[in-house]
Amino acid sequence: MHDTIKILRLKDGEDIITAYHIDEKSNVVVMDNPMTIFFKRMGMGKSIVMMNPWLPLEIVEQNIAKIYANEIMTIIEPKQSLVQYYLQSVKESKEMVEMNSKMIDEALLNMSDEEESDEEEMLQAVKESKRNLLH
Repeated sequence: MHDTIKILRLKDGEDIITAYHIDEKSNVVVMDNPMTIFFKRMGMGKSIVMMNPWLPLEIVEQNIAKIYANEIMTIIEPKQSLVQYYLQSVKESKEMVEMNSKMIDEALLNMSDEEESDEEEMLQAVKESKRNLLH
């Protein structure tokens, strides 16, 4: 997998680090775990590199995106230290998404339980009101 991790500079100037492959038939580049790279020079020889997931991981099924090959201006070989940072960032992103998914699932389950409870209370109230109307 490490051999396919590259920096893709898009025509709009955005840099994405990703594992990728090219679908020759459709001329589409399939990016696996794409991350946007932010690079800032601080002066005095110092710089900061940060990355964020390129996709909104909380709402997508898989962290895979396709772009047309003609949207890529150039493909760059990253330093090994950047590849390691990328792999660590991908791992942390997956862990965060799993944790968020569990929290969302629990919240939905609690909402479902509350809705069932509310429905039962409403049914009981309707039954009682019918009894009061009949008697």
